[in-house]
Amino acid sequence: MEALYWLIIGLVLSALEIILPGFVIIWFGISAIIVSACAYLGLTSLTFQTILFCSLSLVFTLSSRKVFKKYLIRKSPGNKIQSSVEKIIGSTGIVEETINNIESKGRVLVNSVSWAARSFDNSIIEEKEEIKVIKIDGIKLIVEKTKK
Repeated sequence: MEALYWLIIGLVLSALEIILPGFVIIWFGISAIIVSACAYLGLTSLTFQTILFCSLSLVFTLSSRKVFKKYLIRKSPGNKIQSSVEKIIGSTGIVEETINNIESKGRVLVNSVSWAARSFDNSIIEEKEEIKVIKIDGIKLIVEKTKK
């Protein structure tokens, strides 16, 4: 009779995986179904069944985490997924309007997009000069003149 209980628990947990996000509950469901098969084949000790269920659940959960981390999480600094705006950092561009931090003026063209810009070191950067994006501050690019 215990085999039937484990099977029901396994099926319920597996069905819950469809409703609840996370891809974790499925491993508990699969573990319960395996324990159900073992109980059906003659493993009668409830203590051993419980230990087997906990062990299988732990092994499946930890193994799936390793697989997901290795193959499914994008590789970027600190495993943080970068937005397209953050990818601009390090890019080069051309000054469209002279950059003057004191007058809060300046525009640059980076990757064919015009951005408001400020100088990293408060220097004035003239039109047509080549710049490199150092960081992003709100909607403004913080840039410095490239060294030629």
